[in-house]
Amino acid sequence: MKRFILTILVVAVLVMIVGVATGFVDLNSSGELRAPKVNVTAEGGEVPKLDVDTKEVVVGTTEKTVGVPKIGIEQSKINVPTIGVKDDGDGNQQQPQQQPK
Repeated sequence: MKRFILTILVVAVLVMIVGVATGFVDLNSSGELRAPKVNVTAEGGEVPKLDVDTKEVVVGTTEKTVGVPKIGIEQSKINVPTIGVKDDGDGNQQQPQQQPK
């Protein structure tokens, strides 16, 4: 039933659109469009008075013993990659240079 009523409404809207587009239905209005005049008066309000009791927040410190990790650096010798240039054309080779310590 709802589908039937919706179909009738859609067909009616389409008929109106076709009628206006072809000039069969001519919509004319007389007068000018104006918003209505509205007068608004208001008096000042009052904020309610509140009495609020709250707790006091106390901030301080307490000494506790906790484990703290230590970070250190040890010197070790390891092999690191080096880059060199080899030119096969003249037989000269450049060996990778070691960086000063």
